Amino acid sequence: MTKIKISTTLGDITVRLYDETPLHRDNFMKLAKEGYYDGTLFHRVILQVA
Repeated sequence: MTKIKISTTLGDITVRLYDETPLHRDNFMKLAKEGYYDGTLFHRVILQVA
């Protein structure tokens, strides 16, 4: 499992990217490293509760 920190104006959020979805995880990490999401407004969060 990979953890990523998202920094916002209201604080930091730590999200977990699961190994069961390797293509989605790797694509998100690649785009984040390239700065693709910088300044993006995230308006919806889907939570998985165990």
